[in-house]
Amino acid sequence: MRKNNPNQYRAMRNKEKYLVVENLRRNHRKRFYLGDTFRFRTVDDLIFQDELSRLTDSTFTITYFDLTSNRIEMRTFRIDEITHVYKRPIRKGIRIPFSIAALSPMLYDWMWFRIPPWQNSSTLYGIAGITAANILISNSDRFFRRRKVSENYRIRVYQAY
Repeated sequence: MRKNNPNQYRAMRNKEKYLVVENLRRNHRKRFYLGDTFRFRTVDDLIFQDELSRLTDSTFTITYFDLTSNRIEMRTFRIDEITHVYKRPIRKGIRIPFSIAALSPMLYDWMWFRIPPWQNSSTLYGIAGITAANILISNSDRFFRRRKVSENYRIRVYQAY
């Protein structure tokens, strides 16, 4: 355990507190120990994704790099200030990948049936469909990454024994 999850090992050995995000419907828990990256949105609609540095019974403190003052700062939040918890890293924008598979209908018509691509309009629909599906698949993590803190999801602080 020391090698695979050193933050959990340190918390269990030193009997430190840790943060738990619980899914009450599925009986699933995700634990965040000191030093782990915790991603969340506050009531003020600010998004943070930084590491936990201190936990108390009702608050937690993160360490983050403040761009305005150009230094590392610590900020304390109450647990009831959190509205959303994120499972994956938060990134801006949409990924638009290019794939050779999108050109496969055109190459198939050209090589197999000897039909030039500009004469077959259904080939262009196939290319557009494959490209749209590729964009949706590559950005699917954006749709399933956040959980709203509500009666089904709650955040608690536990003590390691």
